[in-house]
Amino acid sequence: MSRLAVLFLAVQCAETQSPVPTPESAALVALYDSTDGSGWTKSDNWQNADKTGASYVGLVCNWYGVDCDGTSNVLYLDLKSNQLSGTLPDSLASLTALIDLVASHNQHLGGSLPATLSAMKDLEWMSLWNNSISGTIPSSYTHSLSAMTELDVSLNNISGTLPSTLSSLNGLKLLFVEQNFISGTVPTTLDAMGLTQFLAHTNAISGTLPTPGFKSTITTIALHTNGLSGTIPDTYWNNMTNLAELDLMGNWIEGTLPTTMPGMQSLTVLTLYHLSLIHI
Repeated sequence: MSRLAVLFLAVQCAETQSPVPTPESAALVALYDSTDGSGWTKSDNWQNADKTGASYVGLVCNWYGVDCDGTSNVLYLDLKSNQLSGTLPDSLASLTALIDLVASHNQHLGGSLPATLSAMKDLEWMSLWNNSISGTIPSSYTHSLSAMTELDVSLNNISGTLPSTLSSLNGLKLLFVEQNFISGTVPTTLDAMGLTQFLAHTNAISGTLPTPGFKSTITTIALHTNGLSGTIPDTYWNNMTNLAELDLMGNWIEGTLPTTMPGMQSLTVLTLYHLSLIHI
């Protein structure tokens, strides 16, 4: 095929492909501007963005870290380990078809979690671990992000409490909030969720272990290095028949091991040192 024919096909494909809707392209431009895009490790094609944002009508699906569907809606945004510095803009919520938002391991990405992201009704995966994000987990997330299966905001500077309304996220399987400054108690409403992994260690969580624990879907619980107190209730194990790993070390839990514990056939890792338990 001649070079001229190849050029003709390329131009034809560009003309037939639908442009990303203006609010979505503008949101990406705002993200580039608010996180020092010129300093990113990789920013292929982002530099060509029209910085006026709202007037941008070109295609963004070939920008680094951006994937779209057949109608050019942005579905996946992956900018992990990319030297983002600044804050996530509120307008990011204009990516209403987004399924995965990944911006982890950008230590200079700070500010708070935009409450506006609750508009992302199709969002399934939010991975923002190992950044410098502060503030609280917006309660609006728990009312709107019904499609979410994984929320990972570990290794940040997040404070406040775990919203009791997290139980509204019926599809949430992985909840990772470890190594933050979260206080308060473990909400008793979490026992209604179908979580498979709950990692909340190295925080300032206090109170007692909620009973009756989690559903049978749970396989991993890590609550070490907090301020939990009280005892491990017999009923804590009732439903957690698939629990494989439990780490409670470095708390103020005391008393004896529950008599129901020997029935935990799936339990392979149990970490309880630096507690005040007896008859182990």
